Amino acid sequence: MTTEKCLVNTYCLNQKINQQKLLKYISNIINNKKELLYKDFGFYLRKDKNYKFKLTPIINKKKMTLYIFDKKSKKDELSYCLKMSFDKIYKKDNLYYFKKSKVDNVNRGVCGINKKVISVTLDGTYLIKLVDLLNNIFKVETSTLDDDARLDICDQVIKIKLIKLISEGKTWYEKSAGFKLKDDIIYEYTNNVSNSTFEYFYDIMKNIKFSPFDGDFSSLNIEEFEKTLNILQKYDLTKKDKLRKIIKRFFDSKHKDVKNCDKAHIYKYILDLPKRNLAYKSKDSKYDIYKNYIDLLIKLSSFNESVKKY
Repeated sequence: MTTEKCLVNTYCLNQKINQQKLLKYISNIINNKKELLYKDFGFYLRKDKNYKFKLTPIINKKKMTLYIFDKKSKKDELSYCLKMSFDKIYKKDNLYYFKKSKVDNVNRGVCGINKKVISVTLDGTYLIKLVDLLNNIFKVETSTLDDDARLDICDQVIKIKLIKLISEGKTWYEKSAGFKLKDDIIYEYTNNVSNSTFEYFYDIMKNIKFSPFDGDFSSLNIEEFEKTLNILQKYDLTKKDKLRKIIKRFFDSKHKDVKNCDKAHIYKYILDLPKRNLAYKSKDSKYDIYKNYIDLLIKLSSFNESVKKY
């Protein structure tokens, strides 16, 4: 990166000299030496993503946590855009590095500086690219994160990792920065499910009724379920289309015409269907993909560890 691409009056982390400045700054703190910073840090990703921010390190027993706080009080532990933990410290050429890191949180928020005021929004893509750079600066060998990002759309909570896996075969963290899910079976389930038609799941839900005697817990609003076909038709889709095509049409950001409540409906009645144990426990091979579907939902029900090797 050239100097012209960096904001003026920053320790621009695109430049080797300023990467060394960060390493020296952290190493002096670890050695209990006073180190003053006369500028804020900066990072250039591209023309429209070139920001200035404060990196706040907290050292505890040779471990480090790095924060980028947002404009809320620093006493509020939730008010940050980035929190990273570094472990397995080692020393080389009088500087300290870390073999392991964990991305505790990446949160879109008002964390960038403009004219000495924290007033600029930093988005997730910029922050996860900065994470990658910080891992490289500190010579991290293995970095992990727990993925369970969610959004609330039209009163429906949706899992971003499920959306991305079905539509693109990778989570957002994997596509953006190479953090791959540790559990490989998730990718196998995803491939089988995303390449199946909605008609396959539609027929199972229509033909196998809710049965608490067989261990079913959630009923299905059949009237709302049937509306799914009309919503698909509105966007030039049918139940014969594959799930990958359907989810990409509804959730790809380039499709600005999709209404939020239509997204919410498609998520609920295509990607979050209730379990039907008569199909799930059946030995008939025609239900194998349905079993993958349910197993995928179970696997993604909470945090999933993702790993990147450097």
